[in-house]
Amino acid sequence: MLENRKIRIVLDTNTIVSGLLWKGNESLLLDKIENQEVLMYITFEIIDELRKTLNYPRMDKYLKKSKTSIDELMNKVLSFSHIILENAKKVVISRDSEDNKIIECALSANADFIISGDNDLLILKKYRQIKIVKTIDILKIIEFQTKDEL
Repeated sequence: MLENRKIRIVLDTNTIVSGLLWKGNESLLLDKIENQEVLMYITFEIIDELRKTLNYPRMDKYLKKSKTSIDELMNKVLSFSHIILENAKKVVISRDSEDNKIIECALSANADFIISGDNDLLILKKYRQIKIVKTIDILKIIEFQTKDEL
């Protein structure tokens, strides 16, 4: 399936936020992205949503606990992301219209997977060739691929 090339993924905003601010599967996934075990793609629209989410007042306590600023977190994400400059055509697929930008990014990136914990995306399971999975599932796939390469 993905022989001789790295897995291409798109993360929804909440998955990115979880990976930045909490320890767990999402932070493990961000480590794998940062180490270039997989390739993460993002659009300016997702970047804007990420910044907006990190600026919510309810995020203040988590930002303080992480001892980092929003700018530092944004720079970190941008440092290991491949930015899609032009989105594929607009799609209206998800029952939550806010999620369509994730699918559009994945289409433009020719992504293999969308990573999400959002049921509005997960219920789709797949869009064209792109599988929509939870973080734990992609971690297993990455682990399996890594063992295959050894």
